Amino acid sequence: MDKGFIEEHRAYTAIVSEKCKYGVFHKTCFHLHTPESHDFQLFENWSMRTYKEKTAQEIYDICCERKVFPPIFAFDDLDGDLLQGFSDRKQLLSFLLLADSILNNEISMVIVTDHHTIAGIPKLKKTIEYLHPLKPRKVFPEILLGIEVSCADKHHVVGIFEDSHTSKEKIETWLDEHLLNLEDGSFETSREVLKFVYSIKGVGYISHLDTANTFSEKSLSGAYKTKLFSEISIIGISDINQINYIRSKIREHTKNAVNFLIDNDSHAIDTLGQKHIWIKCFRRVPTPQTGRRALSPNRREQCP
Repeated sequence: MDKGFIEEHRAYTAIVSEKCKYGVFHKTCFHLHTPESHDFQLFENWSMRTYKEKTAQEIYDICCERKVFPPIFAFDDLDGDLLQGFSDRKQLLSFLLLADSILNNEISMVIVTDHHTIAGIPKLKKTIEYLHPLKPRKVFPEILLGIEVSCADKHHVVGIFEDSHTSKEKIETWLDEHLLNLEDGSFETSREVLKFVYSIKGVGYISHLDTANTFSEKSLSGAYKTKLFSEISIIGISDINQINYIRSKIREHTKNAVNFLIDNDSHAIDTLGQKHIWIKCFRRVPTPQTGRRALSPNRREQCP
């Protein structure tokens, strides 16, 4: 073997090894909604009402058109272990469509932040586990525990937590005590919601601030805004071009440094790939559970 090639190979190996010590970049989607959110649409050009009026058979037909599962997978196969944990077949199929979109977009990490509920997280994990082995995949997505809370001061707060039984228990208890209902959200201000997030060692931020009316003179008091922005270090935005404007408005209330991230805030599977962040970190790659029953299609041709 050529000596020069050997030296180049050694150098390359050394560089890669050193790079891996500091982590790699992962395509990450912050602030994703599942069918558990009251305003989930499935497709961008659908309204919430359109989605709610669709039948399970119609959602199944869409799955067939998008080749979410093998063509021999029948509508009647949506029962037993596969359906367990879902409210009905329509919800299961909707989660399968969302999981398929995440896999097709090769997203490594997803922070699920449904409105006022964490019920969608285990369902998304389950559908990803079922779909992942059916086609060649480059990544197995990791689903992170999050939530979005609509607050009394019109802000939306996102909390991201360790996915543990203790965290889930504390989140559920807080929601029971501080939520008016699933659609209207909490009667607490964003300051109080963030205090709760921090109290259980979560990461919290005000989401898509560039779409809020926060900086209007008629919106909130100056004292409240000064106190709020002096206590947070992360702001979510939906449009990266608004960073300089939002930063300048925050500086009117505090000199503290603020970090920005892009909110995906997708309520539909066809907008999922539009806004994401590359995060450099170590990541233990999740693997599907072994021994679990995979999709068990009957042998009849079903999908066109």
